[in-house]
Amino acid sequence: MKARLVIGFEMLEGRESVTLDLIAGMMARKFGLAPEWSDSEGLVYEVEAQDCEKITAFVKEYLKAMRSTVRVRFEGWSKLRTPDIVICRKEE
Repeated sequence: MKARLVIGFEMLEGRESVTLDLIAGMMARKFGLAPEWSDSEGLVYEVEAQDCEKITAFVKEYLKAMRSTVRVRFEGWSKLRTPDIVICRKEE
């Protein structure tokens, strides 16, 4: 069974593209996944339903680690903005 992993922002501030680029690169390296759909506000991946929780937990942990170490040049130096939405929904 397949599922959709959605990672995105509700409102853009300007530095989100760095976060999305880091996530897309990590997903390609770690899981061999390319986004099924993407734009400036988010990414959508098709994943196996049984891997939903594992991948979602890894993405959240990865973002937590990156937020504590990476700084972005946007109106001065600032921390990465974490996505407002990180959810995996199983399709029926």
